[in-house]
Amino acid sequence: MAKRLHCIISAEHNHIQLHLHLFCNLKARYDDDLLSIAYQIRFKVLPIQSPRNKNEIKGRRTNWVLAEINQHMRLYGYELIGLPIIDSADLFLVKAGDQIINSLFTFDRQGKQLALRPEFTASAADYFAKTQGSSIARWQFAGSVFEDKSHEFSTEFEQLGIGAELIGLSGSLAEAEIIAMSASGLDKVGIQDVHITIGHVGLIREVIQPFQLDSRTQRFLLHHIPAFNEADKGIEWILERFDSQFAAENNSASYDALYSNDNFASGISSPPSDSLGTMGGRTQEDILRRMKLKQQRFADRNNVVASAEQLKRLCQLSGDATSTLADLAELVAGNAKAVRLVEEWRDVISLLEAHGIALSTITIKPDLARSWEYYTGIVFELHSSDIHLGGGGRYDELARLVGSNVDTPSVGFAYYGNRLIDALQNIPNEYDEPIMRITCGKKDVVSATKWAESIRSRGIPVQILPYLVSDTNDKFEIYVENSTTVRFQTALYQIEQLDLLIGELKQFSK
Repeated sequence: MAKRLHCIISAEHNHIQLHLHLFCNLKARYDDDLLSIAYQIRFKVLPIQSPRNKNEIKGRRTNWVLAEINQHMRLYGYELIGLPIIDSADLFLVKAGDQIINSLFTFDRQGKQLALRPEFTASAADYFAKTQGSSIARWQFAGSVFEDKSHEFSTEFEQLGIGAELIGLSGSLAEAEIIAMSASGLDKVGIQDVHITIGHVGLIREVIQPFQLDSRTQRFLLHHIPAFNEADKGIEWILERFDSQFAAENNSASYDALYSNDNFASGISSPPSDSLGTMGGRTQEDILRRMKLKQQRFADRNNVVASAEQLKRLCQLSGDATSTLADLAELVAGNAKAVRLVEEWRDVISLLEAHGIALSTITIKPDLARSWEYYTGIVFELHSSDIHLGGGGRYDELARLVGSNVDTPSVGFAYYGNRLIDALQNIPNEYDEPIMRITCGKKDVVSATKWAESIRSRGIPVQILPYLVSDTNDKFEIYVENSTTVRFQTALYQIEQLDLLIGELKQFSK
């Protein structure tokens, strides 16, 4: 039977408790039947009470975390803004690597391709480009982001995103502020042993710049950086992949067709002026241009090998800030721009210390890569007990890509909200504060309401329930004895003793 009604009946203190779990969509006719059954056996439906189910605790935990982090980032001057859940798909594709492209939720409406936001940064950069001009913006955000991970056999399409962007401010001050704020925010909500790993995409790019590789070869090496430190791969494996990939392209049909032309007898040159044909949808000029690039790659293979060896040396550096940055400075000596980037990196570390971040919690890992296509400078990740809780970095080119006239200095971060909430599940905190209940008979509802409002005004959550559905053994219960008196535990309180009652409630709920 597709529609399923699951009932669990248990007896306790001479009361029959009926817990109804409705699965699928029950039609309206089932509702009347259930109410009739419930009435006949005189069940009592339990109110929401401690211990609460996992979903309810998680909801309270989430609200508490959002409030705490919002207040934390406000202390740094970050304003909470709302960004569209649905936006142009092109906006997200501008900054997307393969990971986002493959998991973007897209759909068509009125001839436009739209998408559910997979993150906040592109939307923030777009909003800045349209509204802020040359000002400095400090924004924070929180809400749902969406990714289709079905190819990874995941059905968790909706995730909680929390983070901030600092747009319009360049330099070490901005980077240190974002890193420190994100790390201390985790401490604020009770995450212990936060560790920060910092890399530098801009420095990696600068290290291979002197070898004058074309952009595609640079991308190839950058995307294979993780292999430098893998035992079963390494530099030889990367160079073999490079040779096989570009050799395969050179043996393509279009290459053979062009290369066999008499015009290429002495090497690749311009095609005949009357050669206007196309091959595979590309003109001969397009193919010729590609072939020149391929020939250049093989002619410059020595530079490819040299750049790979330099990257290997850089990738082997990892450790504490002081010694690793000293080793980096030695490695890039002679490259003025790279030397300057290392000095700026040192400035960031000094500022992190000024923010109160201990050097022992920082690891320098130059080859840390969050996205080679997107980030332009320092990048970082946040971990606690081997759980990756968030990260971010500098992305100075994104504003121009989404509509600004110029590159705009920008740095930001995001927490992985679901992981953050789950990491707090075993940590007692304020979100576990119980909800008190006031119970009363029908004639005392007005008095119960007045008591409830007085208690709420002191910051204590309270519900009002009639005796019919209250649990007489609930330790969080406040009973209305009459119009002027309530009972909590074994003590009676008059309205003029409200402060005394509040003190007892606060002490009891700890």
